[in-house]
Amino acid sequence: MGNLMSSNSKKTWLCGSISMLECYDFGLALSLAPILSKVFYTNTPTLSLIVYYIIIMIGYFSRPIGAIVIGFFGDKYGRKKTYIANTFIMLIATIMLVFTPSSQSIGALAVFIFLLLRMIQGFSFGGEVGGGLTLCYEYGIPKYSLKFCAIFEALTSAGTILVTSIIAILVYSISPQSMIDYGWRIAFAFGAVLTFISYLLRFKLTETFHPKSQKHPPIYDLFLNYKKRLTLAILLSLVTVSITITGVFLPIILLKITSLTFKDVSYLHIYSSVALLISSLLVATFFPQRFFAKSWLIAVFIQIIFSILLFTVGLHFNLEVWMIIAGIINGLISTLTIGYIPSIFPKNIRYTATSLSFSIAIIIIMLLNLFILYTTHYVHMMPIIVLCVILISGVTFTYSGVISRDLKNS
Repeated sequence: MGNLMSSNSKKTWLCGSISMLECYDFGLALSLAPILSKVFYTNTPTLSLIVYYIIIMIGYFSRPIGAIVIGFFGDKYGRKKTYIANTFIMLIATIMLVFTPSSQSIGALAVFIFLLLRMIQGFSFGGEVGGGLTLCYEYGIPKYSLKFCAIFEALTSAGTILVTSIIAILVYSISPQSMIDYGWRIAFAFGAVLTFISYLLRFKLTETFHPKSQKHPPIYDLFLNYKKRLTLAILLSLVTVSITITGVFLPIILLKITSLTFKDVSYLHIYSSVALLISSLLVATFFPQRFFAKSWLIAVFIQIIFSILLFTVGLHFNLEVWMIIAGIINGLISTLTIGYIPSIFPKNIRYTATSLSFSIAIIIIMLLNLFILYTTHYVHMMPIIVLCVILISGVTFTYSGVISRDLKNS
């Protein structure tokens, strides 16, 4: 058993590191929003940013499609082969993004090409986190499964650090106009290299599921027999992905309504991302398995309290300190909740169900982010963000408990 755990633990760390590289590609377009909005849409700064986020949002709608299609193959033909093929799709789209012309070169066609490539990336990423999380849960065996999922989440958070670090290096090294002209292409080119490395590393993983013939596609079985569990998984995914409001989206909003520069925002991203990585790694490494099994409702409650403090009190003081605190809290919350998601589904639909839960949750969060961005053009942002985060957390806290008790009684 000791050798098995050692071997599977190594596979979990490898799987998390692989998904970290893929998270870089998909997160880059969001972090580069103030730059790419000028590359692919030229108008007033506020309007171009809003239109850019609408384009990004449309790309996110391809994630559930990817979750269903890629999840189908993962549940019907095995995890490893699907996980390998999935990253090849991301690799092609990222390489093409490097060479995408700007709107100044070919006009509106550039926006269409960018949107199409983002949709391909979204399709691929729809099966990425769910696939990696499924593999790690199944590597863990029941005694260690939730802890292995926490390790996976901790490692994928390092993808944010890669994004923010590369952007910060570029912003520090070249002029703002150079970032618009070619700097963003360098960032995507680096992502293409990382994705190719990710593609090669996936061959080192082992298969965790040898499926038998299924009468119905996984998505059919999911909606027919597991609707309550899917609802619970979406709510828990909302808690996990809602960290983008504070970790990624808040600095961009501050850029819009304050005197902060893009360089300042890049540093804020790094502070928060490093704190998130350290926090999540410490939790995943040192907390015992039994702690994860009982802590997801506690994590949601912590999120509610912290969100109120951050957006009503914290931002009136030292912003760097509060972004570090936000990273610590976000790391704690995400690692405590993520392992419960694949645990509530049977093996024959787990890849599909986990992927779809995350894909639906990220669309909801992005819609909220877009709403926040649009609304803060007219009113002060803090009450709106507080209400959004409390709404997400409160609904999850209330209904997750109800649904989980129903599951125990069923």
